[in-house]
Amino acid sequence: MNFKAKKVFFTAFVATLLFVILTTGARTYALLSHYTPSLGHFDGGFFADVFLPLIYIAAAVAFLLFGALFRESLTGRAYKTTLPTLFAAGFAAIATVVWLVSFAGEFFSEPHMPVQTVCGILLLCFGAVSAVYLVLNALPHPPHGATLLTGLGAALFCLAFAFYAYFDTAFTLNSPIKIFDQITFVVLVLFFLAEGRFRQGTMHEALFLPVCMCAVTLCGSAAVSGLIYNAVEQRPLVGIVMHDFLLFGLFLYTLTRLLSFCLPTYYTSEDLAAAIGRPTAFEAEEIPIIPDEKEPFAQERFNFDAKTDTFDITPKNDEEKE
Repeated sequence: MNFKAKKVFFTAFVATLLFVILTTGARTYALLSHYTPSLGHFDGGFFADVFLPLIYIAAAVAFLLFGALFRESLTGRAYKTTLPTLFAAGFAAIATVVWLVSFAGEFFSEPHMPVQTVCGILLLCFGAVSAVYLVLNALPHPPHGATLLTGLGAALFCLAFAFYAYFDTAFTLNSPIKIFDQITFVVLVLFFLAEGRFRQGTMHEALFLPVCMCAVTLCGSAAVSGLIYNAVEQRPLVGIVMHDFLLFGLFLYTLTRLLSFCLPTYYTSEDLAAAIGRPTAFEAEEIPIIPDEKEPFAQERFNFDAKTDTFDITPKNDEEKE
């Protein structure tokens, strides 16, 4: 389907916000009403065990169908940075650093299994790289090569987080809190990988948009519901309070990245070439180009002679006369 791009992107952004609100409210209610901290499970009611997972599944399916149905309308977008993205990247970088300090203090103060120790060390190393990546994204003109390299480190950080959560003995293997945490960070892995490819112009917008929408929904509902649970119950939902603070920073970053994707794109071909350093698939799309007023097109006047059936070209500009 091919509709006006403005309506399609507006619908995508509003739909994502609605799913964030719906999933956050449902998960917060489930945590405050049906969650048993000592067991790491809900009480077995229909709402927490059936309805809540169905909301997330419905959101993921809706986002994928949206990208497939409006594939033709999701073209001509370039990777760009807006002012909210700069502030969100800076906030996410601070949240990552604070989480690293808190996690390191807890991690090195307790003994762990060998596999969990390896995952924890990898988590700290890739977490530092992820913080550098977010700092680079907080710059108006980040270096292209360094940003791509550290972006891969951000994806590995989220992957290491998912593995560390799997081997965490604080929750049972089938705990819905642990499973939801793992799914959230796996989706963040896909987001950072998709963001890197989209930055290079090698990923279609119809694939990047659903991944971004899923990341916003999962991070938003996990972070906000976790912070509310911490405030009400006076205890962290997962490990340390900074865990939800980290997710909230990543939520703001993914949300502003989605916003920058949905905003209209106006740039020159020179700006695009300077940003990515090479031709991309976007050059083949219909991209609104701002005309350069410094170099107007040359105009010519034609004076026809009816007797000789010839004409003279008289240059309009004084420079052409010379």
